[in-house]
Amino acid sequence: MMPAADAAVLMLTIPNRIAELPAGMDAVEEFLAAHAVAPGDIMQVMIMLDEIASNIIKAAWPDDEDHVFEITLTIEPGGRLLLIASDDGMAFDPTRSNPPDLDADLEDREVGGLGLFIVGEMSDSMEYSRVEGRNRLLVAKQLGVPC
Repeated sequence: MMPAADAAVLMLTIPNRIAELPAGMDAVEEFLAAHAVAPGDIMQVMIMLDEIASNIIKAAWPDDEDHVFEITLTIEPGGRLLLIASDDGMAFDPTRSNPPDLDADLEDREVGGLGLFIVGEMSDSMEYSRVEGRNRLLVAKQLGVPC
């Protein structure tokens, strides 16, 4: 999928170290603000990105070696945001994760899954594919005001 000619695009390559994440997050926040994205939408995108990137960093690779993953953000005409996360880690389809039991007592809940649930709730759609040894997660969100 190629972005429209008048779409705004930010592409980042981020090392798989939690300490490296703030620089990428800052770049995304600046990109969104520079394209007049509403503060509430910026906050939601930042939460989604933090959850996605943290999961990649913590779980994609079974070794302790250096790896990188890619984040691409596209703001299409009309304000539709596409967030694509891509990595060469272990295959993992977050769209097939069981939703957390929000009614269970905290001590009875399984660990994990809440972040991906939040991403699903904040976005309009979430699609996963595994192509040529790479995980690709596409998250779409209609922003509150056209950009």
